[in-house]
Amino acid sequence: MAQQFFTQPPFDGRLTRNMAFPLTGGQGGGTAIQMGYMIWDKPMPGYSDRAVISYLYNPSTVSSDFAMSDASAQAALNFPNAGDTAMLAIPISQTAQWSLMFDRTFELWGTFNANGQPDGRFSTLDASTLGVQADVMAFMQFTGMFYNGGATPSQVSAQNTNLASNAGIMMQWPSWAIFGNTQVGNALRYYGYISEFSVQYTHWTQFNVPMRCVISVTFTMLTMPGTQPPSLPATNINSLLNGSATQPVTPALGAAGIGGT
Repeated sequence: MAQQFFTQPPFDGRLTRNMAFPLTGGQGGGTAIQMGYMIWDKPMPGYSDRAVISYLYNPSTVSSDFAMSDASAQAALNFPNAGDTAMLAIPISQTAQWSLMFDRTFELWGTFNANGQPDGRFSTLDASTLGVQADVMAFMQFTGMFYNGGATPSQVSAQNTNLASNAGIMMQWPSWAIFGNTQVGNALRYYGYISEFSVQYTHWTQFNVPMRCVISVTFTMLTMPGTQPPSLPATNINSLLNGSATQPVTPALGAAGIGGT
């Protein structure tokens, strides 16, 4: 039986509900800006569903590099075995790079006591406790760093968060990176895997919880499959457009849990 895996917490609605096309209203009354996302092509063995990374903000730039494939890949493309219908799922000399910003300032407001301890209203895996480390953990799971190498994935729980959120072995798992409108056939999208990502934490609370970071992604492309990208689960769509259903109350300036260095 598949175990439940870590799910990226929804973004605070005070950010997402204000992001709308210009002159369309905002505050939930305008046309929402469509955000990009990444999704596994198929679930890893033992997982019940595809992992998803939602973007808080779309990247300002996306760069891609295309070059001739290496000798082994090019030979396989030029001289396939007769009657072979298998998809050539090997890395090709084509990559894409982009950077994503994550901001969990609102989630962290007023969620810590004056002594620097979480006030207990939220899960120890929630962004109101972990800050942007929750988004970093979503990347780690997406790249297989939580996978234990067996038929069943490692359970990410409150007990092993400190261990699971710091290191792991990356895996090449076929995924989709979506930037354009999913209703457009030739919209901007890539198929491949995250071959590298780097995290730069930029702001912290006074209790040393990271609340903003930038994650730079290098995506190695695979030959396109003969299938369409899987749809984004409805729960993730609601998270993008509406934010978390339960929001902490915005405290007054100077209250515990606010501030950065």
